[in-house]
Amino acid sequence: MDEAPQFLLIGGAVIFLGFVALQAMWPLSGSRGDRKAARDKHSAAVSRGSDKARSEAERSTSLVEAGRIALDELKRPRLAARHAEWAHRLTPTSHAVIDLLLETLPKARRLRALERLLWLSADAEGSKGSHARGALIRLYEGPMKLPARARALRHWA
Repeated sequence: MDEAPQFLLIGGAVIFLGFVALQAMWPLSGSRGDRKAARDKHSAAVSRGSDKARSEAERSTSLVEAGRIALDELKRPRLAARHAEWAHRLTPTSHAVIDLLLETLPKARRLRALERLLWLSADAEGSKGSHARGALIRLYEGPMKLPARARALRHWA
């Protein structure tokens, strides 16, 4: 009977070591070429976004592209959120920038920063547009759970 507990102990240890080995090798299972290609695309987009010779709109578009690559391909929402914020500085009323902010900042757990940036966008849009205002309403009704603010914004002209 002494052999049975030892057998179970050794079997459990082998299963545990196998689990640890699989966990360690899991990140390596992805194609390194795909990640390198995504990193290269990301770097190129960031370079275009940093190029002062380009217009602000072109730079913003490149930063939005870098944010999309960081979010979708590199799976790095905080990096994507930074790119969205940089693009927002250049073109605060751009629908592509606002949409990227709406997607990345909640994933990066930065709701207050999102709220602040959307208010800046709404101010920059003025009365001509309502994209940022609509985004604020969805933010207040959704993740921030502030329906009174959402109602107040609905009546804002």
